[in-house]
Amino acid sequence: KGTKSDHLTSVAAYQAWVQAGHRGGYAEQRRFCDENFLSSQAMETVQGSREDYANTLADLGFIPRDYLHSLRGQARKGESKVGLSAAALMLDANEHNSRIVKAVLCAGFYPNVVRVKNPEAKYVKTEGGTVLKEAAGHQVKLYARDVGRVFTHPSSVNFGVGKYETGWVIYSERVQTEKVFLRETTMVPAYSLLLFGGTIEVLHVEKQVVVDQWVKFEAPAKIAVLFRELRTEVDKLLIEKIRQPEMDLSKSPAVEAML
Repeated sequence: KGTKSDHLTSVAAYQAWVQAGHRGGYAEQRRFCDENFLSSQAMETVQGSREDYANTLADLGFIPRDYLHSLRGQARKGESKVGLSAAALMLDANEHNSRIVKAVLCAGFYPNVVRVKNPEAKYVKTEGGTVLKEAAGHQVKLYARDVGRVFTHPSSVNFGVGKYETGWVIYSERVQTEKVFLRETTMVPAYSLLLFGGTIEVLHVEKQVVVDQWVKFEAPAKIAVLFRELRTEVDKLLIEKIRQPEMDLSKSPAVEAML
């Protein structure tokens, strides 16, 4: 829950399910699901979808074949990554970096983004001094560009969160009952929106950088222009990668600047 992300929580659940299989096979996986109120069928569907997607990427030339074979072996038999090509190993180099994974989520789900209005900070006196009082979840307000106020779904790990430090949240799905609820939400860094959001505009006088005329950040003009130029280079790289799937981006100055 520290990541304030349903998506990363789902990843952690899947990985724990895979590890359960390595320890005790299918029976251990069933026990893990029963203890954690998870669906074994859903976990198996995720595993199959991962392999299908990896197979498609391999067919298109975006990932090497040995990575696909390794993915199957790790999930089903607990095989190590020893013997993989350098290109295959590079694919998972940042798998535990939540900042980068969140940037990928932002790129995938944008423009499914909402602005957060955190409650005013309040402090309480204790024997050790004055400390910040943790706000309740209902005090946090979320706003979508098109419909205004929206709410975190009760099934989300972020339901009850009293503060989003970055001020921005992406979501997978929006449903409407008596209110508009967001399912599967993740707090994302400002850098993610600047690099993988919509069109960037620099407002020199206001000292702001604006994404899609809505997502606004305070920034000196020089920093804002640097981000705009970096974004232009990233867009060029992605277009070139689509044209040449085998292209190695890891040594690109733009990629190194992002990381």
